[in-house]
Amino acid sequence: MNVLSALLDSASATLVLCIEAIILNIVSEEKTIKSKFIIAILITAVFGFASEFYYDTSPTTIKLFFAFTSGFSSCFLMWFSRTNYKFSDALAILIVQEFCALIYSVTYAALPMHITESMCVRAACRLIVVSVIMIIALIIYCKVKAQNKKLKNILNIIPKHVYIFMLLSLFIESGVITMLSYDTSYSDGGIYFVRLLMFILTVINTVIIITLLISVVYQKYSDNLNQILRQQVDSQLRHYEKREKLNTEIRGFRHDFNNHVKCLESLLAMEKYSEADRYLQRISNMMPSGEFLFQTGNYIADAILTETQESFENINVKFDGFIPENIDNSDLCIVLSNAMNNAAEACCKLPGDNTISVFGNYQQGIFVLIVKNPTIQKVHLTDVMPNTSKSDKESHGFGLSNIQRVVKKYNGAMHTQLQDEIFTLSLTLTVNQPVFTS
Repeated sequence: MNVLSALLDSASATLVLCIEAIILNIVSEEKTIKSKFIIAILITAVFGFASEFYYDTSPTTIKLFFAFTSGFSSCFLMWFSRTNYKFSDALAILIVQEFCALIYSVTYAALPMHITESMCVRAACRLIVVSVIMIIALIIYCKVKAQNKKLKNILNIIPKHVYIFMLLSLFIESGVITMLSYDTSYSDGGIYFVRLLMFILTVINTVIIITLLISVVYQKYSDNLNQILRQQVDSQLRHYEKREKLNTEIRGFRHDFNNHVKCLESLLAMEKYSEADRYLQRISNMMPSGEFLFQTGNYIADAILTETQESFENINVKFDGFIPENIDNSDLCIVLSNAMNNAAEACCKLPGDNTISVFGNYQQGIFVLIVKNPTIQKVHLTDVMPNTSKSDKESHGFGLSNIQRVVKKYNGAMHTQLQDEIFTLSLTLTVNQPVFTS
Protein backbone atom coordinates (compact mmCIF):
# COMPACT_ATOMS: atom_id res chain seq x y z
CA MET A 1 0.00 0.00 0.00
CA ASN A 2 1.36 3.40 -0.98
CA VAL A 3 -0.62 6.51 -0.07
CA LEU A 4 1.41 8.80 -2.33
CA SER A 5 0.94 6.68 -5.43
CA ALA A 6 -2.78 6.35 -4.62
CA LEU A 7 -3.10 10.13 -4.38
CA LEU A 8 -1.27 10.59 -7.68
CA ASP A 9 -3.49 8.05 -9.42
CA SER A 10 -6.55 9.72 -7.93
CA ALA A 11 -5.42 13.06 -9.39
CA SER A 12 -4.77 11.40 -12.76
CA ALA A 13 -8.27 9.90 -12.86
CA THR A 14 -9.76 13.28 -11.98
CA LEU A 15 -7.84 15.01 -14.77
CA VAL A 16 -8.95 12.37 -17.27
CA LEU A 17 -12.57 13.07 -16.31
CA CYS A 18 -11.95 16.79 -16.87
CA ILE A 19 -10.41 16.06 -20.29
CA GLU A 20 -13.50 14.04 -21.24
CA ALA A 21 -15.75 16.93 -20.23
CA ILE A 22 -13.68 19.40 -22.29
CA ILE A 23 -13.75 17.16 -25.37
CA LEU A 24 -17.51 16.68 -25.11
CA ASN A 25 -18.03 20.44 -24.76
CA ILE A 26 -16.05 20.91 -27.98
CA VAL A 27 -17.87 18.34 -30.13
CA SER A 28 -21.33 18.19 -28.55
CA GLU A 29 -24.10 20.75 -28.12
CA GLU A 30 -25.13 19.40 -24.72
CA LYS A 31 -23.89 21.26 -21.65
CA THR A 32 -22.21 20.02 -18.48
CA ILE A 33 -24.05 20.77 -15.22
CA LYS A 34 -21.42 22.26 -12.93
CA SER A 35 -22.88 21.10 -9.60
CA LYS A 36 -23.25 17.52 -10.78
CA PHE A 37 -19.82 17.60 -12.42
CA ILE A 38 -18.22 18.58 -9.09
CA ILE A 39 -19.91 15.56 -7.51
CA ALA A 40 -18.59 13.39 -10.34
CA ILE A 41 -15.05 14.69 -9.74
CA LEU A 42 -15.26 13.83 -6.03
CA ILE A 43 -16.54 10.33 -6.79
CA THR A 44 -13.76 9.81 -9.34
CA ALA A 45 -11.11 10.97 -6.88
CA VAL A 46 -12.35 8.63 -4.15
CA PHE A 47 -12.70 5.70 -6.55
CA GLY A 48 -9.22 6.33 -8.01
CA PHE A 49 -7.63 6.47 -4.58
CA ALA A 50 -9.36 3.32 -3.34
CA SER A 51 -8.61 1.29 -6.46
CA GLU A 52 -4.90 2.06 -6.22
CA PHE A 53 -4.58 1.91 -2.42
CA TYR A 54 -6.17 -1.55 -2.13
CA TYR A 55 -4.96 -2.90 -5.47
CA ASP A 56 -1.96 -4.91 -4.23
CA THR A 57 -3.82 -6.50 -1.31
CA SER A 58 -7.04 -7.17 -3.21
CA PRO A 59 -8.02 -10.59 -4.63
CA THR A 60 -7.80 -11.17 -8.36
CA THR A 61 -11.56 -10.76 -8.80
CA ILE A 62 -11.44 -7.31 -7.16
CA LYS A 63 -8.52 -6.31 -9.39
CA LEU A 64 -10.47 -7.35 -12.48
CA PHE A 65 -13.48 -5.43 -11.19
CA PHE A 66 -11.40 -2.24 -10.83
CA ALA A 67 -9.87 -2.74 -14.27
CA PHE A 68 -13.14 -3.25 -16.14
CA THR A 69 -15.26 -0.70 -14.29
CA SER A 70 -12.90 2.29 -14.60
CA GLY A 71 -14.00 3.10 -18.14
CA PHE A 72 -17.70 2.48 -17.55
CA SER A 73 -17.65 4.49 -14.33
CA SER A 74 -16.46 7.54 -16.29
CA CYS A 75 -19.26 7.02 -18.82
CA PHE A 76 -21.79 6.84 -15.99
CA LEU A 77 -20.44 9.93 -14.24
CA MET A 78 -20.45 11.97 -17.48
CA TRP A 79 -24.02 10.83 -18.12
CA PHE A 80 -24.88 11.96 -14.61
CA SER A 81 -23.33 15.42 -15.08
CA ARG A 82 -24.72 16.35 -18.54
CA THR A 83 -28.11 17.56 -19.74
CA ASN A 84 -28.33 14.83 -22.38
CA TYR A 85 -26.27 11.79 -23.21
CA LYS A 86 -25.90 9.72 -26.37
CA PHE A 87 -24.19 6.50 -27.33
CA SER A 88 -21.66 8.43 -29.39
CA ASP A 89 -20.75 10.47 -26.28
CA ALA A 90 -19.97 7.27 -24.39
CA LEU A 91 -17.78 6.04 -27.25
CA ALA A 92 -15.96 9.39 -27.30
CA ILE A 93 -15.29 9.12 -23.56
CA LEU A 94 -13.87 5.62 -23.93
CA ILE A 95 -11.68 6.77 -26.84
CA VAL A 96 -10.31 9.63 -24.71
CA GLN A 97 -9.53 7.18 -21.91
CA GLU A 98 -7.78 4.72 -24.21
CA PHE A 99 -5.87 7.55 -25.88
CA CYS A 100 -4.56 8.70 -22.49
CA ALA A 101 -3.68 5.10 -21.66
CA LEU A 102 -1.86 4.73 -24.97
CA ILE A 103 0.24 7.87 -24.42
CA TYR A 104 1.06 6.68 -20.93
CA SER A 105 2.07 3.23 -22.22
CA VAL A 106 4.36 4.80 -24.80
CA THR A 107 5.95 7.02 -22.14
CA TYR A 108 6.26 4.11 -19.72
CA ALA A 109 7.92 1.93 -22.37
CA ALA A 110 10.39 4.69 -23.26
CA LEU A 111 11.67 5.02 -19.69
CA PRO A 112 14.38 2.72 -18.33
CA MET A 113 12.99 -0.30 -16.50
CA HIS A 114 14.85 0.39 -13.24
CA ILE A 115 13.14 3.80 -13.01
CA THR A 116 9.61 2.50 -13.55
CA GLU A 117 9.88 -0.20 -10.88
CA SER A 118 8.67 2.27 -8.27
CA MET A 119 4.90 2.65 -7.95
CA CYS A 120 5.27 6.34 -7.13
CA VAL A 121 7.32 6.93 -10.27
CA ARG A 122 4.72 5.16 -12.40
CA ALA A 123 1.91 7.18 -10.80
CA ALA A 124 3.84 10.43 -11.24
CA CYS A 125 4.54 9.58 -14.88
CA ARG A 126 0.84 8.94 -15.45
CA LEU A 127 -0.07 12.25 -13.81
CA ILE A 128 2.43 14.19 -15.94
CA VAL A 129 1.13 12.60 -19.17
CA VAL A 130 -2.48 13.32 -18.27
CA SER A 131 -1.61 16.90 -17.29
CA VAL A 132 0.01 17.54 -20.67
CA ILE A 133 -3.04 16.14 -22.46
CA MET A 134 -5.22 18.33 -20.22
CA ILE A 135 -3.27 21.45 -21.24
CA ILE A 136 -3.55 20.56 -24.93
CA ALA A 137 -7.30 19.98 -24.58
CA LEU A 138 -7.72 23.37 -22.87
CA ILE A 139 -5.76 25.13 -25.63
CA ILE A 140 -7.96 23.49 -28.29
CA TYR A 141 -11.10 24.42 -26.37
CA CYS A 142 -10.03 28.08 -26.04
CA LYS A 143 -9.19 28.35 -29.74
CA VAL A 144 -12.45 26.74 -30.79
CA LYS A 145 -14.44 28.99 -28.48
CA ALA A 146 -12.58 32.12 -29.64
CA GLN A 147 -13.00 31.36 -33.35
CA ASN A 148 -16.56 30.12 -32.87
CA LYS A 149 -15.91 27.09 -35.05
CA LYS A 150 -18.83 24.86 -35.82
CA LEU A 151 -17.70 21.56 -34.33
CA LYS A 152 -20.95 20.77 -32.59
CA ASN A 153 -22.61 17.44 -33.38
CA ILE A 154 -19.44 16.22 -35.07
CA LEU A 155 -19.89 12.98 -33.15
CA ASN A 156 -23.09 12.28 -35.08
CA ILE A 157 -21.32 12.63 -38.44
CA ILE A 158 -18.77 9.85 -37.87
CA PRO A 159 -20.28 6.35 -38.22
CA LYS A 160 -20.58 4.34 -35.02
CA HIS A 161 -18.51 1.43 -36.36
CA VAL A 162 -15.57 3.81 -36.89
CA TYR A 163 -15.76 4.79 -33.21
CA ILE A 164 -15.76 1.15 -32.17
CA PHE A 165 -12.80 0.29 -34.41
CA MET A 166 -10.88 3.31 -33.11
CA LEU A 167 -11.60 2.25 -29.53
CA LEU A 168 -10.44 -1.31 -30.15
CA SER A 169 -7.36 -0.08 -31.99
CA LEU A 170 -6.30 2.23 -29.16
CA PHE A 171 -7.00 -0.47 -26.57
CA ILE A 172 -4.90 -3.08 -28.39
CA GLU A 173 -2.10 -0.65 -29.16
CA SER A 174 -1.89 0.29 -25.49
CA GLY A 175 -1.86 -3.39 -24.49
CA VAL A 176 0.83 -4.31 -27.03
CA ILE A 177 3.10 -1.46 -25.97
CA THR A 178 2.63 -2.33 -22.31
CA MET A 179 3.46 -5.99 -22.92
CA LEU A 180 6.55 -5.08 -24.94
CA SER A 181 7.77 -3.12 -21.93
CA TYR A 182 8.23 -6.40 -20.09
CA ASP A 183 10.68 -9.16 -20.81
CA THR A 184 8.70 -11.76 -22.76
CA SER A 185 11.67 -13.73 -24.06
CA TYR A 186 11.05 -16.46 -21.52
CA SER A 187 7.32 -16.63 -22.04
CA ASP A 188 5.98 -18.39 -25.12
CA GLY A 189 2.46 -17.48 -24.09
CA GLY A 190 3.35 -13.79 -23.87
CA ILE A 191 4.92 -13.81 -27.32
CA TYR A 192 1.92 -15.59 -28.81
CA PHE A 193 -0.46 -13.12 -27.19
CA VAL A 194 1.51 -10.15 -28.57
CA ARG A 195 1.38 -11.66 -32.06
CA LEU A 196 -2.35 -12.22 -31.74
CA LEU A 197 -2.89 -8.62 -30.66
CA MET A 198 -0.76 -7.36 -33.56
CA PHE A 199 -2.82 -9.41 -36.01
CA ILE A 200 -6.09 -8.04 -34.63
CA LEU A 201 -4.65 -4.53 -34.66
CA THR A 202 -3.60 -4.90 -38.31
CA VAL A 203 -7.10 -6.05 -39.28
CA ILE A 204 -8.77 -3.19 -37.42
CA ASN A 205 -6.47 -0.54 -38.90
CA THR A 206 -7.02 -1.99 -42.37
CA VAL A 207 -10.78 -1.69 -41.92
CA ILE A 208 -10.39 1.91 -40.73
CA ILE A 209 -8.22 2.80 -43.74
CA ILE A 210 -10.70 1.21 -46.17
CA THR A 211 -13.56 3.08 -44.50
CA LEU A 212 -11.69 6.37 -44.82
CA LEU A 213 -10.93 5.70 -48.50
CA ILE A 214 -14.58 4.96 -49.21
CA SER A 215 -15.58 8.15 -47.39
CA VAL A 216 -13.11 10.22 -49.45
CA VAL A 217 -14.37 8.78 -52.75
CA TYR A 218 -18.00 9.30 -51.75
CA GLN A 219 -17.23 12.87 -50.67
CA LYS A 220 -15.64 13.60 -54.06
CA TYR A 221 -18.66 12.14 -55.83
CA SER A 222 -21.08 14.10 -53.64
CA ASP A 223 -19.19 17.37 -54.25
CA ASN A 224 -19.31 16.79 -58.01
CA LEU A 225 -23.02 15.96 -57.92
CA ASN A 226 -23.78 19.02 -55.78
CA GLN A 227 -21.90 21.21 -58.26
CA ILE A 228 -24.02 19.83 -61.11
CA LEU A 229 -27.22 20.43 -59.17
CA ARG A 230 -26.11 24.00 -58.39
CA GLN A 231 -25.53 24.53 -62.11
CA GLN A 232 -29.02 23.21 -62.77
CA VAL A 233 -30.54 25.67 -60.30
CA ASP A 234 -28.51 28.57 -61.73
CA SER A 235 -29.56 27.68 -65.28
CA GLN A 236 -33.22 27.50 -64.27
CA LEU A 237 -33.01 30.84 -62.47
CA ARG A 238 -31.47 32.53 -65.51
CA HIS A 239 -34.11 30.91 -67.69
CA TYR A 240 -36.91 32.23 -65.48
CA GLU A 241 -35.30 35.68 -65.36
CA LYS A 242 -35.36 35.82 -69.16
CA ARG A 243 -39.00 34.79 -69.18
CA GLU A 244 -39.82 37.47 -66.63
CA LYS A 245 -37.95 40.06 -68.69
CA LEU A 246 -39.91 39.01 -71.77
CA ASN A 247 -43.21 39.24 -69.88
CA THR A 248 -42.27 42.74 -68.68
CA GLU A 249 -41.52 43.84 -72.24
CA ILE A 250 -44.79 42.38 -73.49
CA ARG A 251 -46.76 44.19 -70.78
CA GLY A 252 -45.02 47.44 -71.71
CA PHE A 253 -45.81 46.93 -75.37
CA ARG A 254 -49.48 46.21 -74.58
CA HIS A 255 -49.60 49.47 -72.62
CA ASP A 256 -48.68 51.44 -75.75
CA PHE A 257 -50.62 49.23 -78.15
CA ASN A 258 -53.74 51.39 -78.21
CA ASN A 259 -51.69 54.49 -78.99
CA HIS A 260 -50.00 52.69 -81.89
CA VAL A 261 -53.39 51.60 -83.24
CA LYS A 262 -54.69 55.18 -83.13
CA CYS A 263 -51.62 56.44 -85.00
CA LEU A 264 -52.10 53.80 -87.68
CA GLU A 265 -55.80 54.67 -88.01
CA SER A 266 -54.92 58.33 -88.49
CA LEU A 267 -52.35 57.58 -91.20
CA LEU A 268 -54.75 55.27 -93.01
CA ALA A 269 -57.57 57.83 -92.77
CA MET A 270 -55.27 60.40 -94.40
CA GLU A 271 -54.39 57.79 -97.06
CA LYS A 272 -50.69 57.94 -96.12
CA TYR A 273 -50.18 54.28 -96.83
CA SER A 274 -46.41 54.34 -97.24
CA GLU A 275 -45.94 56.09 -93.90
CA ALA A 276 -48.38 53.64 -92.29
CA ASP A 277 -46.36 50.76 -93.71
CA ARG A 278 -43.09 52.15 -92.33
CA TYR A 279 -44.75 52.82 -88.96
CA LEU A 280 -46.03 49.24 -88.90
CA GLN A 281 -42.53 47.93 -89.61
CA ARG A 282 -41.12 49.99 -86.75
CA ILE A 283 -43.78 48.58 -84.42
CA SER A 284 -42.95 45.07 -85.54
CA ASN A 285 -39.29 45.62 -84.69
CA MET A 286 -40.28 46.97 -81.28
CA MET A 287 -42.44 43.94 -80.49
CA PRO A 288 -40.79 41.58 -78.00
CA SER A 289 -39.89 38.23 -79.46
CA GLY A 290 -41.51 35.27 -77.76
CA GLU A 291 -38.98 32.84 -79.21
CA PHE A 292 -36.27 31.40 -77.00
CA LEU A 293 -32.97 30.05 -78.22
CA PHE A 294 -34.12 26.46 -77.91
CA GLN A 295 -37.49 24.73 -77.89
CA THR A 296 -36.63 21.14 -76.96
CA GLY A 297 -39.87 20.25 -75.21
CA ASN A 298 -38.16 20.25 -71.81
CA TYR A 299 -37.51 23.50 -69.96
CA ILE A 300 -34.49 22.04 -68.13
CA ALA A 301 -32.89 21.13 -71.44
CA ASP A 302 -33.79 24.60 -72.81
CA ALA A 303 -31.97 26.23 -69.91
CA ILE A 304 -28.86 24.03 -70.20
CA LEU A 305 -28.50 24.48 -73.96
CA THR A 306 -29.12 28.23 -73.68
CA GLU A 307 -26.53 28.49 -70.92
CA THR A 308 -23.92 26.74 -73.08
CA GLN A 309 -24.73 28.87 -76.11
CA GLU A 310 -24.51 32.16 -74.25
CA SER A 311 -21.42 31.27 -72.20
CA PHE A 312 -19.09 30.75 -75.17
CA GLU A 313 -18.74 33.20 -78.04
CA ASN A 314 -16.98 30.79 -80.39
CA ILE A 315 -19.44 27.92 -79.89
CA ASN A 316 -22.66 27.41 -81.81
CA VAL A 317 -25.14 24.92 -80.38
CA LYS A 318 -27.54 23.26 -82.85
CA PHE A 319 -30.42 21.19 -81.58
CA ASP A 320 -32.71 18.91 -83.51
CA GLY A 321 -35.47 16.66 -82.26
CA PHE A 322 -37.34 16.46 -78.98
CA ILE A 323 -36.54 15.92 -75.29
CA PRO A 324 -39.49 14.68 -73.17
CA GLU A 325 -40.48 16.03 -69.78
CA ASN A 326 -40.99 12.62 -68.12
CA ILE A 327 -37.31 12.32 -67.20
CA ASP A 328 -36.24 13.20 -63.68
CA ASN A 329 -34.91 16.76 -63.68
CA SER A 330 -31.75 15.94 -61.73
CA ASP A 331 -30.96 12.95 -63.96
CA LEU A 332 -31.47 14.97 -67.13
CA CYS A 333 -29.29 17.72 -65.70
CA ILE A 334 -26.50 15.24 -64.91
CA VAL A 335 -26.59 13.79 -68.42
CA LEU A 336 -27.00 16.95 -70.48
CA SER A 337 -24.86 19.27 -68.32
CA ASN A 338 -21.90 16.89 -68.30
CA ALA A 339 -22.25 16.21 -72.02
CA MET A 340 -22.39 19.93 -72.88
CA ASN A 341 -19.56 20.83 -70.48
CA ASN A 342 -17.29 18.19 -72.00
CA ALA A 343 -18.19 19.27 -75.52
CA ALA A 344 -17.61 22.96 -74.75
CA GLU A 345 -14.28 22.15 -73.10
CA ALA A 346 -13.14 20.33 -76.27
CA CYS A 347 -14.31 23.17 -78.55
CA CYS A 348 -12.47 25.82 -76.54
CA LYS A 349 -9.15 24.20 -77.48
CA LEU A 350 -9.84 24.62 -81.20
CA PRO A 351 -9.40 27.86 -83.16
CA GLY A 352 -12.32 29.65 -84.78
CA ASP A 353 -16.01 28.93 -84.39
CA ASN A 354 -17.13 25.39 -83.60
CA THR A 355 -20.50 23.68 -83.55
CA ILE A 356 -21.95 21.30 -80.97
CA SER A 357 -24.74 19.19 -82.44
CA VAL A 358 -27.40 17.84 -80.11
CA PHE A 359 -30.09 15.40 -81.21
CA GLY A 360 -32.92 14.09 -79.03
CA ASN A 361 -35.76 11.73 -79.76
CA TYR A 362 -38.39 9.88 -77.77
CA GLN A 363 -40.39 6.97 -79.15
CA GLN A 364 -42.13 4.03 -77.51
CA GLY A 365 -40.64 4.75 -74.09
CA ILE A 366 -37.04 5.05 -75.34
CA PHE A 367 -35.21 8.37 -75.13
CA VAL A 368 -32.21 8.80 -77.44
CA LEU A 369 -29.62 11.55 -77.00
CA ILE A 370 -26.66 12.16 -79.31
CA VAL A 371 -24.09 14.92 -78.73
CA LYS A 372 -21.32 15.59 -81.28
CA ASN A 373 -18.46 18.04 -81.00
CA PRO A 374 -15.13 18.62 -82.73
CA THR A 375 -11.99 17.75 -80.83
CA ILE A 376 -8.27 18.30 -81.10
CA GLN A 377 -7.57 14.58 -80.77
CA LYS A 378 -6.95 12.71 -84.02
CA VAL A 379 -6.99 9.11 -82.82
CA HIS A 380 -9.79 6.63 -83.43
CA LEU A 381 -11.45 5.34 -80.27
CA THR A 382 -14.71 3.52 -79.51
CA ASP A 383 -16.38 3.17 -76.09
CA VAL A 384 -13.39 4.59 -74.25
CA MET A 385 -13.61 7.04 -71.35
CA PRO A 386 -11.29 9.94 -72.30
CA ASN A 387 -9.21 11.45 -69.51
CA THR A 388 -10.07 14.90 -68.28
CA SER A 389 -7.78 17.66 -69.51
CA LYS A 390 -8.55 20.03 -66.65
CA SER A 391 -5.81 20.98 -64.23
CA ASP A 392 -7.79 19.87 -61.17
CA LYS A 393 -7.89 16.19 -62.07
CA GLU A 394 -8.96 15.14 -58.56
CA SER A 395 -12.18 17.16 -58.69
CA HIS A 396 -12.99 16.41 -62.32
CA GLY A 397 -13.16 13.30 -64.46
CA PHE A 398 -16.53 12.20 -63.06
CA GLY A 399 -18.57 13.54 -66.01
CA LEU A 400 -18.95 10.47 -68.20
CA SER A 401 -18.98 8.23 -65.13
CA ASN A 402 -21.98 10.15 -63.76
CA ILE A 403 -23.70 9.91 -67.15
CA GLN A 404 -23.09 6.18 -67.19
CA ARG A 405 -24.58 5.86 -63.72
CA VAL A 406 -27.80 7.55 -64.86
CA VAL A 407 -27.88 5.36 -67.97
CA LYS A 408 -27.69 2.24 -65.80
CA LYS A 409 -30.46 3.61 -63.59
CA TYR A 410 -32.76 3.75 -66.63
CA ASN A 411 -31.60 0.37 -68.02
CA GLY A 412 -30.09 2.10 -71.03
CA ALA A 413 -26.86 2.02 -73.00
CA MET A 414 -24.07 4.51 -73.60
CA HIS A 415 -21.50 4.58 -76.39
CA THR A 416 -18.65 6.96 -77.20
CA GLN A 417 -16.76 7.29 -80.45
CA LEU A 418 -13.84 9.43 -81.56
CA GLN A 419 -13.41 9.45 -85.32
CA ASP A 420 -12.28 12.04 -87.87
CA GLU A 421 -11.68 14.57 -85.06
CA ILE A 422 -15.34 14.33 -84.01
CA PHE A 423 -16.32 13.00 -80.58
CA THR A 424 -19.79 11.43 -80.41
CA LEU A 425 -21.66 10.56 -77.23
CA SER A 426 -24.82 8.53 -77.79
CA LEU A 427 -27.07 7.08 -75.14
CA THR A 428 -30.50 5.58 -74.68
CA LEU A 429 -32.73 5.69 -71.61
CA THR A 430 -35.78 3.52 -70.99
CA VAL A 431 -38.51 5.86 -69.80
CA ASN A 432 -41.72 3.87 -70.05
CA GLN A 433 -43.63 5.82 -67.42
CA PRO A 434 -43.38 9.45 -66.35
CA VAL A 435 -40.83 10.06 -63.62
CA PHE A 436 -42.20 12.38 -60.94
CA THR A 437 -39.76 14.51 -58.99
CA SER A 438 -40.26 15.52 -55.41
